[in-house]
Amino acid sequence: MNKEGIEKATFIGQSMGGNAAQEFVFYFPDRVEKLVLIDCTCNTMKLSWLETFYLNITPMLIRLYPWEHLVRESVKASALKTDVQAYLTKTFNRIGKKDFVTIFLATASCLHYEKDYRINKPLLLVYGEKDETGNIKKIAATWASNEPYCTLVEIPQASHCSNQDNPSAFNQALISFLSDRSIDVREE
Repeated sequence: MNKEGIEKATFIGQSMGGNAAQEFVFYFPDRVEKLVLIDCTCNTMKLSWLETFYLNITPMLIRLYPWEHLVRESVKASALKTDVQAYLTKTFNRIGKKDFVTIFLATASCLHYEKDYRINKPLLLVYGEKDETGNIKKIAATWASNEPYCTLVEIPQASHCSNQDNPSAFNQALISFLSDRSIDVREE
């Protein structure tokens, strides 16, 4: 952004990309105009003891899990449409297990409880109505209610890759959010 002379930008992140976008706004809030988070968990919410337990054993389990099975189960959990599943399978296999594990574990390190933290930017929070991955769907309403400038949208007929499972509904929500100039956020 500095090299291109971009003072502020809108960041859009899906799944682990949403976790990365949250970290950017956490550390550089003055550089973010709006934020679109698709099918991701909140980096700064307190995890339950069970979620913490699963997070702590994941590094060991993910390394032991056979790659083909991990891809198959991840793809099945992430998308409803067969063309999206095919795309995900191709993408997972292009990345490979070693890099996937590295990316996954780095993303998990983005989770840090911050009691009173608010993003305080116009935020579009999107999740698929059939997203059963992690705690994403479970915490969406609570997360949205804690954010003063949040628009929460459940994408029908969609799973974890809601923007790909139902691109029409997602694009409609995105265009509406990006074109809304009515939100006035005061810098604190």
